[in-house]
Amino acid sequence: MPLLLLAAPGLRAQESAPAAPEEIFRYVLAAGTVTGAVVTTPEGVELRRETYIRDSEGRVVDVRISLPDGRSVRTGGSGGREWLGYPEGDLSFRVYRPDGVLELEESRNGSILLFRRTYTYRGDSRSPSVVEEDRPGEGWKRRTEYGERGLPARESLSTADGPETVTLYEWDERDRPVGLRILEGRSERRVRFSYGEDGTETEERTDSTGALVLRILRNPDGSSVEERFDGGILFARTFLKDGRLTREEIYREGRLARVRTAP
Repeated sequence: MPLLLLAAPGLRAQESAPAAPEEIFRYVLAAGTVTGAVVTTPEGVELRRETYIRDSEGRVVDVRISLPDGRSVRTGGSGGREWLGYPEGDLSFRVYRPDGVLELEESRNGSILLFRRTYTYRGDSRSPSVVEEDRPGEGWKRRTEYGERGLPARESLSTADGPETVTLYEWDERDRPVGLRILEGRSERRVRFSYGEDGTETEERTDSTGALVLRILRNPDGSSVEERFDGGILFARTFLKDGRLTREEIYREGRLARVRTAP
């Protein structure tokens, strides 16, 4: 079969000189139809061989890829369904609505489900209403419900060995998070966010079952102060600059007891 030498698609020439292609495709033709390709580096080192399987209308629905080490990969799709097989044996799927919106993602190893994620939308819109994710191997399931503005409103996380955790979201008119309510068994945490006039976050406050446990103060220069409380009483204050610890203060009965300064 004749071979046709072409550069890999998607490469753009620079203004001064053409960019050297990272991959060279030597396409295999049969009766005027591309049936496969040998992909090499510009130096001639083989990277993979591709075989294209077409349906009755000539559309590529399956690409079989052979790697130099003997492993193989398969990928394809038709009728709103895409799939990809990995050398290790994993197989992933994606299913789309007729308008191209993703409805399902799934990954398996043989008959074992690794993860599944399903998407539900509001009517015929592209705005999500519910996203559900199941990871049996990791022992958890998550369901996220979205509000009218397409932002998370309620998220539930269930595990095989613990109580369900429910997170309720609150947003302001600028789509910024201003509050979280986290319910786990009989415990409840509330997180509140405050913002300055320039829109940057200035404070994060966490209360657990009605008592303050953490307050983070953020400054315009990038520094921050983390204050930790036990039963509403301050016991530690940490100063950070660009994410690095600069000073730590330990309190006993509300009084400064020890100071440690970073070198």
